[in-house]
Amino acid sequence: MKLTPYIYVGAALLATASCGDFNDKLDGYSEDDYKPKDVKNIKYELTSDDYTKISTLSGDDKIKANQYLTSAEDAHTYIPLWLADTYPTADNGSTVTVTYKQLGGESHYLAPLKKAITYTLAADDDVSDMDALLKTVRPEAEKNDIILVCTADNLSMTAYQYSNDTWSVFTSTSTDITVLPQAVYSALGNTFVENADNVITTYLKNTYPYSSDSDTKTIIYYYNKYKDIGARQYTFESGAWKLMAQSEKVVTEAVSAPFVLTNGTWKYDPSVTITLPHIKRDPVSTMFYQAATDWVWSNVDAPAGISKGNGYVSKWGNNDYYTGSSAYNSCVDWSPANAKTQNPAAFDGKSDEEITAFMQENLIKVYAEVLKTLYPEAKAVEGIDVIYTVNFTATMPNEVNYTIQYKVTGDAAFTYIENSMQPL
Repeated sequence: MKLTPYIYVGAALLATASCGDFNDKLDGYSEDDYKPKDVKNIKYELTSDDYTKISTLSGDDKIKANQYLTSAEDAHTYIPLWLADTYPTADNGSTVTVTYKQLGGESHYLAPLKKAITYTLAADDDVSDMDALLKTVRPEAEKNDIILVCTADNLSMTAYQYSNDTWSVFTSTSTDITVLPQAVYSALGNTFVENADNVITTYLKNTYPYSSDSDTKTIIYYYNKYKDIGARQYTFESGAWKLMAQSEKVVTEAVSAPFVLTNGTWKYDPSVTITLPHIKRDPVSTMFYQAATDWVWSNVDAPAGISKGNGYVSKWGNNDYYTGSSAYNSCVDWSPANAKTQNPAAFDGKSDEEITAFMQENLIKVYAEVLKTLYPEAKAVEGIDVIYTVNFTATMPNEVNYTIQYKVTGDAAFTYIENSMQPL
C-alpha cells in the first residue's frame, strides 16, 4: 500500500509531461491562437548587482569593477544578455527601457589611458608594420588598450590604441592628442611630471602660441616614478589653456536605451511600440490616457477658467472629450453622443462627423505631448528613423483598433507622421 502514492504521483507527472509534448497534435490546436500574456512595457535602472550580473554573463570582468559600461556598443551587446536572464517569461513585443551608466564627456577615450603601458623600440624592430609589431608586444590585447611607443633614443613617443583587432595611432575626433615630449622631462630633470597643470599649460603656451578660442589639446604624460600614464584635456579660452578633463577622474553619464523582444531575442531598438490594452485598470493604458487628460486640463480647460466637469474634462478627471482619452475605460471614446453630453456648449451645432474629426485632430497633437512627458529620454539617432508607435482601441461607438506614429526629431521631441493614424 505504501507504493500507491508514488504510483499516483508518477502517473500525474507522466500525464502532465504528455500534455505539453502533444498539445500540437490535438484537434483545433494552433500556435497562431496563442495570445501573449507577458508583454512588458517598463523602465528600469541598472543596480550594482546588475552590473555584476552583466559582467558574469558577458565574461567582461571590467564591468563588475567599473560599475559602468564603456560604450553604447557594449551596452547594445551586453544588456540583451541580462534582459534574457532577468525576464525569461517575457513575450515578443515586450519593451524595456534600461537606464545605465556609460563613460561620459571625454572619459570614453581618456579612461583607457589609466591602464596604458610603454614599449621602447628595439634596434631590430620592424616599424614598417606597427600593427604586427604591437600584436607581438601585447598578444592578449583587449579593446581600447593603449601602448605608448618610444623610439630607441627615447626622444619621441606615439600612442597606439587597439580596436577592431588592429593597433593604430590613438586619435580622437574632438581633440588633438599629443604625447609630452622627452625634452620636457629633461628640462624638469625628472622622469615624470609632478605638477601636471603648471607643466602642461606652460608647454601648451610655448608650443601653440597662436591658438584660438575652442582649440582643444590632450596631453599624455607620466605622472609618477613608476611611469604610470595619465592624460589631460585642455581647451583654449580667453587667452589661457583651461583644464577640461583628465584620465584620473572618470566621468559617467546616465543613458536610457529601449530594448525590444522580437522572435525570442532582445535587441536594442530606439523605435518603441506602445500597446494600450483595452482592459480596465491596465497600468500602461491608465498611465497613458491619464497623462493625455491631465494635459487637456492643464492646457485647455484650466486656462479657460472652466471648472472640472464643465469643460472637456469630466468631473472625475479621468477622461476627456478633447481627445476622447479615457483612463477609466482604458480606451479612446470618439462617440459624438458622449462628447455632446460632456460639453454641450463646445459641440452645439456640430455634426457627428465634425465632432469625431475634432477629437481625432486634437489627439494627434496631445499624444505628442504625452510621449514627451512619459519618454523624456527619447533622442534622435543619426542615420536611423526613431519611430514611436502607439496602438489603442477607439469606441465610435463600435470598437476599432487604431495605430498612430511619431518620429523623434530631437530630445523628447515627437513629430506626427502624416497619415499614420489609421485603423488596424
